Amino acid sequence: MYVCMVIVSVLATGLTFAESADNILDSVKKNNNFRWAYMKVKMVLEDSMGTKRERVFEWYMENENVEHKGVVVVTSPTSMNGIKFLFIKKGEEHLQYIYMPLMKRVRRIGMDESYSSFLGSDLTYYDLKHQNYSGYRNILMGREACPQTGGSCYKIKTMLNSNAPYKYIVQWIKVDAAIPVKISFFDTSGLVKVLEVKKIKNVKGHIIASSTHIHNVVTKHTTNITVEDVSIDTPLDERVFSFNALK
Repeated sequence: MYVCMVIVSVLATGLTFAESADNILDSVKKNNNFRWAYMKVKMVLEDSMGTKRERVFEWYMENENVEHKGVVVVTSPTSMNGIKFLFIKKGEEHLQYIYMPLMKRVRRIGMDESYSSFLGSDLTYYDLKHQNYSGYRNILMGREACPQTGGSCYKIKTMLNSNAPYKYIVQWIKVDAAIPVKISFFDTSGLVKVLEVKKIKNVKGHIIASSTHIHNVVTKHTTNITVEDVSIDTPLDERVFSFNALK
């Protein structure tokens, strides 16, 4: 998933001897090798008129071989308190579920909802899928200065398949950290939105994007994501990631 890849990655120093787009993206994938992760995340949403809304949620993640799981528990605002999400990727299969406390039921998020907004933000459910595009057509466009975070970045263009909401994306990936610090999303009409990492920090050898900004150039809507608390590789109860735990 874009957010997972951007928010947490492991320090890497061995990319420079294998400068191909696929190898670089494989390194990003391999370096997201935490077993468990927990984060408390705040999102501030701002529309074109300057009206702001806030979302706070806890995000639990688990990686085990080819299976990746994520659980989001919304804690604020009060009107959304208790909404939960379960994201599962096993092999090439993606499953997404949502629990609505008012309805007291769990339902699967269908393919037709993949392009819908996640909690009113500039992220979609498609964006939250665990993927790094190493199996797509990737083009290494060169190296240039990283935006915002400094240092040197690989610039990679990825052509997506027909099921994606975007025609292609362009990523800026830090040479010394194997983490995307900027992603531009394009559809058939042109640039749709830009994700930029504003601040990063090191937590137990993992690079954390502590502040991320997303700007939708079409709607003029923005999302600011702040990681307020984080724990890496502290064991989590397997039951946290069960279907029954959503209820």
